[in-house]
Amino acid sequence: MAQAVNQVILLNEVASTTTGAAVDVSKYQYVSVAIASIGGTATVKFRGAVKKDSACTGTISATNMWDYVGYIDCQTVTATAGDTGVSLTNGDCRNLVIYTAGLDAIMGEVTAVAGAKVTAYVVFTDNR
Repeated sequence: MAQAVNQVILLNEVASTTTGAAVDVSKYQYVSVAIASIGGTATVKFRGAVKKDSACTGTISATNMWDYVGYIDCQTVTATAGDTGVSLTNGDCRNLVIYTAGLDAIMGEVTAVAGAKVTAYVVFTDNR
């Protein structure tokens, strides 16, 4: 049975368009993300990097390989393309699963926000 082994803040009450810090996911095939928006509306995308020295930011190059990654919404059990992101409205809380096999890091990016504070956690799970 899988058990949650760690939880890391991906975005902490973010109220503007920005990217959070990169989180190491190199030991996991999947990670869960719990994300909530308090007040207003927001759109969040997730970036994934395939090289340890990538920071999921800046211009993509041979030494900085990242792209938006998709997710599965645990409520609707539907997949969403990474370029689309997740839309949140006041009081929304979404539980997502991101396929991270082959990725070294992920980060959250708030691409649109209007009067919202966005918080997201990555939950790591062992594979027992």
